[in-house]
Amino acid sequence: MNGKTWLCALSCFLTLSPVSAQLPTACERPWGLLKETVTTQAEDFYAGAEVYLSADYLQALQMDDLNAASSRLLYYAYVRPASRKELKEGTITENPVEVIDQAGNVLAPKQTQGKMHLFSPVEAYTGGFGLITTPAGKVVPPGLRPAQPGLIEGMSLTIVENTAEYLLLTRGDRRWVFYKGYPPETFVFESEASRLAQLQKNRQAEAWIGLNLLYQPRTVEMTRSAEAALVTPSAAREIRITEVTSYADRVILTCAGGLVITVDAMTADVVYETTCLQVQRQQQREAVLAMADAEEAALARALEPDGLSADSLRMILSHRFLSRTLTSQEWQHVFCLDGTDQPALGLSACLLPTGAVCLESHLTAPKGLYHTRMIVFIGADSLVSSRVPTLDARSRRVYRGGMVTEEVRFDAPEDYQILEAIARQYQTPVRVRLTAGGHFYQDFELSQAARQAIRDTWLASNLLKKGVPLVAQH
Repeated sequence: MNGKTWLCALSCFLTLSPVSAQLPTACERPWGLLKETVTTQAEDFYAGAEVYLSADYLQALQMDDLNAASSRLLYYAYVRPASRKELKEGTITENPVEVIDQAGNVLAPKQTQGKMHLFSPVEAYTGGFGLITTPAGKVVPPGLRPAQPGLIEGMSLTIVENTAEYLLLTRGDRRWVFYKGYPPETFVFESEASRLAQLQKNRQAEAWIGLNLLYQPRTVEMTRSAEAALVTPSAAREIRITEVTSYADRVILTCAGGLVITVDAMTADVVYETTCLQVQRQQQREAVLAMADAEEAALARALEPDGLSADSLRMILSHRFLSRTLTSQEWQHVFCLDGTDQPALGLSACLLPTGAVCLESHLTAPKGLYHTRMIVFIGADSLVSSRVPTLDARSRRVYRGGMVTEEVRFDAPEDYQILEAIARQYQTPVRVRLTAGGHFYQDFELSQAARQAIRDTWLASNLLKKGVPLVAQH
């Protein structure tokens, strides 16, 4: 089965089966690690622990997402060489915020940029690492220079010192200082355990590339009492995942056509395996057909040997339905609720001697509606009928005692699909909307008995199509 045929089959499955109202949980593909958040806990930052630069931090550096993260931190940047007088006095009298470093250079506080989060001491640096408080803000001590995080990507760093203000890290004879909160250390570093967990999450996320799935967004709203949540599913759609990007707290799925799905711990959306749905559809179709065949066989046995006459049909179905003959000779039988007049709002099936069936809507109201179309809601699906103009012979209006009765016959191929959908899902709630267009419409619920009537008419039509005569042969 090619892709186009499968999408067509899946569309038919969603239209004609009860599974469309609620997709089978057995076909759900669990998000798994994609919803998990990989975090580095504070206890991982003890002296002697090994840490790595996190994938999220390195990704944020590449995307320039940290330009404002360390704007409150200053560092001493090179301005010019110090004069002999300044070297002798050891201070800059003209500008008190400037300092002289061990190499004889004048330095001035400067705001850090988006990639300045790690600092390395210059050679032979013997000073401390605590931040210096100045009127301009907290400044990294002179003698520490911004380091390039990309150069230590993937390397294990050993924590030598963990203070309230900074982390001192080493690898061999090299040292780095990270000042906490610029940004938080739990974002910048990850432990060996969290690194392995992130790698596992990445591998699981990459396994989604190329998958064809059915995606159903869901909206979650807390109730007023906040003790329960209301989950509202939206229409499902087919997707094909072409790219994944995995972060510690979320995974971004990019689909063909530009749809982007974010999966995190709060995600309520659901995806389904299309292969599983295909199997479920086939199994359900076989079960529906088997049940229909069984009911047809039982009805056929009851009709032998005389065939199907109007009287025998009325007798067989009298526990639910009665047969009435219309003034038009073309449409012989309409099955409606037993022992009652036609309801003010209703939908019934009409049966031809040839076995053809159609749907007929009924509406009685003081002024009528002039309806020309109907929309049928079966479970979560909606099916739209053909349009029957008011001047068409299939549209009838009768005026009786100040009331207007409208009967519209829908016999187009799309109307038969609606009839078959109701018949196959006769145990599923059905709502019908008769509409004249725009805001002019009337809704009603199709009762269980009315749905059963449509199903029995459909079964009878199947018998006629298989050669069972409507009138006994003499």
